Amino acid sequence: MRSFFFGPEQSLYGTYHPPREAATGLEHAVLICGSLGAEYMRSYRSLWQCAEALTARNTHVLRFDYFATGESAGRQSEADWMRCLQDVRTACAWLQSETAMNQIRVVGHRIGALIAVNALADQPVGLDAVTLWDPVVDGSQWFDVQQTLHAESTRRSNRFRSRTRQYAERDTDEFLGFHFADHLVKAIKSSRLDVSTLAAMDVRCSLGVSDPSELPEAWLDAMARLQPTVDELKPESRWASISDVGRRLIVRPSLPKLVDLVLA
Repeated sequence: MRSFFFGPEQSLYGTYHPPREAATGLEHAVLICGSLGAEYMRSYRSLWQCAEALTARNTHVLRFDYFATGESAGRQSEADWMRCLQDVRTACAWLQSETAMNQIRVVGHRIGALIAVNALADQPVGLDAVTLWDPVVDGSQWFDVQQTLHAESTRRSNRFRSRTRQYAERDTDEFLGFHFADHLVKAIKSSRLDVSTLAAMDVRCSLGVSDPSELPEAWLDAMARLQPTVDELKPESRWASISDVGRRLIVRPSLPKLVDLVLA
């Protein structure tokens, strides 16, 4: 495992996981696109575990932080939707160059799925397959959940500040301890993960879902027409539950299923 900075002015933080020496089977390259805000923290270890499990199957893996998030350069107030999309393309190009593989696979987790699909819809960059892991399909609904969880956390435990703008960086709102710039909130709320976009991309698609009830039934019906590889995962925490706000995602029991989905 190797951590480094890359991209424009070395502004993006990434971690590269090479295949294990004893790994066998077909060689693959996988880019993992994580979520934002509190979900980024809750899922950090699970994305690392996913990457390590993939390396045992002869897979190159890149994890990275979008600009102005995580360990990448930039303040939270500088996070930008279009920059997130470009960061995905930059990460894809780096992985292709590093591994000399023309075809790569992408895993999008939560809002990372929304970002990845929108980023690569018009620029597939040698995309071989996409895995949507508990995808956010409606940015507006996702923010509604973040607002509800923030308000409930404030009311129950006084863990977060009730006035989201009072102590946040300029022109940002605070949700569960993370600042979101006004323009980023607006862009996310207007974004959708359309099945028609996936169909037009003409790549293999797989879907890993922890709780099917969190996804719109109409969206699931539309996805079924694409005949994706689907599996139900069993993590020990939920995304829209106030009781799980401070709990990290535990994915280890479902890792074999998840890896099979990614490499299907």
